[in-house]
Amino acid sequence: MQSIRNLTRFTYETPASQNFRIAVGSGPCLNTAMNPREEVSPRAHPSSLRVPQGILACLIAGSFVFIVAGPPVKAGIVAEVLRSVSDNAKLKRAESDLMVVSTCLEMYKLTGGGYPTTEQGLKALVEKPAVAPIPQQWARIMQKMPVDPWGHLYQYRFPGKKDPTKYELFSLGPDGVADTADDVRSDG
Repeated sequence: MQSIRNLTRFTYETPASQNFRIAVGSGPCLNTAMNPREEVSPRAHPSSLRVPQGILACLIAGSFVFIVAGPPVKAGIVAEVLRSVSDNAKLKRAESDLMVVSTCLEMYKLTGGGYPTTEQGLKALVEKPAVAPIPQQWARIMQKMPVDPWGHLYQYRFPGKKDPTKYELFSLGPDGVADTADDVRSDG
């Protein structure tokens, strides 16, 4: 806020020999007339207590923007929060599905003597494998092939790339591409 000390004082003589002091300058006190008998004091001047017009205009414009643009902005924020919640829910569902499929793979191993091969895939949990090694004892463990929250079949490798004694079970994630950063994994 501009101080009254920065304003220039002029004295104007009237026919009645009264002095009127007029503060003229730039800022919030522009063209403010004072009482002729009032002493000029920056602390006591009533215009120093006024809200500057620039701030008032900003408040009015800000309120207008908030009222007019507020609902779309709020809707955008809510949409982003819901998208985040939805993404998190899909991630948790994929992790849960992988735990269930891992349990089914362990049951297959107990029944059939080993994990299905990469070629047999997770289909070996739904149908008896047609390619070797065909287990002597086989039982359907799952009703249908598991699908991740993004609509892709879960991926399975045995032997695994990292450790040939373990299987790799994973979701392709949102991008649908294997071996990328967004894959959800459960290595057996």
